[in-house]
Amino acid sequence: MARSVTKPTLLAVLWSVALVALAARLTYIAAKSPVEGVDSLQYRALAQNIRTHHSFSLDAGPPLGPTIRRAPLYPLFLALSGERVRLWQSLLDSLVAAMICLVLHGLVRLRWVVAAGMTYALHPAAMLYAGSILSESLFAFLVMAAVTVLGFGIRRDRLSWIMAAGLLTGLAALTRPVAAPFVFVVVAGIWCWRKSIPRPVAMAVVFSVAAIGTMAPWIVRSSRTAGRFVLVTSTGPVNFALAAAPDRWNLNDQSSIWQNKPYWQSNPCGRALTEAHTPPESARADETCLHTALSDLRKNPEHYVRNRIGQLRFPLTSFDAATGNATSFGTALRQKAWTVLGMKVALFTLFSLVPLLAGMIGLFVGKRAIEKSLCSALWLFTILIHLPGYVEYRYFFPAVPMLLVTAACAFHWLEDALHPIRSTGTIAPASTLVTSDSTIASALAPIIEVSDPDPCDASGLA
Repeated sequence: MARSVTKPTLLAVLWSVALVALAARLTYIAAKSPVEGVDSLQYRALAQNIRTHHSFSLDAGPPLGPTIRRAPLYPLFLALSGERVRLWQSLLDSLVAAMICLVLHGLVRLRWVVAAGMTYALHPAAMLYAGSILSESLFAFLVMAAVTVLGFGIRRDRLSWIMAAGLLTGLAALTRPVAAPFVFVVVAGIWCWRKSIPRPVAMAVVFSVAAIGTMAPWIVRSSRTAGRFVLVTSTGPVNFALAAAPDRWNLNDQSSIWQNKPYWQSNPCGRALTEAHTPPESARADETCLHTALSDLRKNPEHYVRNRIGQLRFPLTSFDAATGNATSFGTALRQKAWTVLGMKVALFTLFSLVPLLAGMIGLFVGKRAIEKSLCSALWLFTILIHLPGYVEYRYFFPAVPMLLVTAACAFHWLEDALHPIRSTGTIAPASTLVTSDSTIASALAPIIEVSDPDPCDASGLA
């Protein structure tokens, strides 16, 4: 079992992990120039129009028409941050590493707390996205902050913190709409733990109202401009259409998709998206893409299944985008480029394969705790919700902090299994772990043992 950790020790761990993470990101940004793609250019255009014209538009000049093709929060964050956006992203992402440690405190031994935090602090993809004009760093921060605050609110029976967690979840959905269904995942988790936590119904209602209330104004705005219901943004069905399309491309090679001019000129979905400029046109393009995807799926379901199987490896990567290395494993082996091969194997193993395997084991073993259940459910849901359509690693990246929480629990369990004599320690009562609310660290320290059996244990899935 995890032993109690003194407040000074915990604070030292949090500061150390956060500072290492910040130093790693700033060093990476200084050493490597970012490459900006279409997504980054659109974010910059939106931010420029927000600053200059107070308008959320992709148009280059007046008249500026509204758009529903992007979520609003990251362009607003970019507009407010200006040229310091990479610094702010690095700061927020460094806090994610510290929040991993906060969530794990009391669940696992200190060594695994530090290991999980440091794994994220030095994570190649985290450094890449912190230095990019993309929404991943902000999204990962908001989701992990929501989980951390929610866990604290449940443990301390504070509806105000539950409301704050709902607000953070709503803001996450306004950054990436894929977070909108997280509301249902969290409510399901609270329901499964209803016998072990106080006021589960009140907590579920407060969280849901706060999250939906945060999203509602933008949903209304997007729906009114499009003339039909829009959940934050449009263009969602295109990934489903890409996965079902009969084109013989490599879905694991982005250039074979986005540079495939025949698809974007002749395919009904590709053409509709290319020609859509106004919100009603974007909404109709979504309908066209959905109908096209379903039609292609009915014509050739085997092709779709093969595509989905071929992309099952998307959570696994050697982080070539972060290192700038374009050499594949096979090419490096044939060329006997041992340095390149060693770096790829090391990054793949340490930051991709081992966390994923440990996270999968952690779904079924280890200490039962609401924080672990929420993290497990959310990272697994992130994989499942993206599987039906085209997917790339950066869609999964925001779930990495939660995956590391589950993985740390698996390593803690494995250590107990291999060295049972070490697990004879006891967890100090919550009252001895926290004596005041003077700091966030002291408030989040208590992680109490839950012994009430529950068939819905979402640590969860067993």
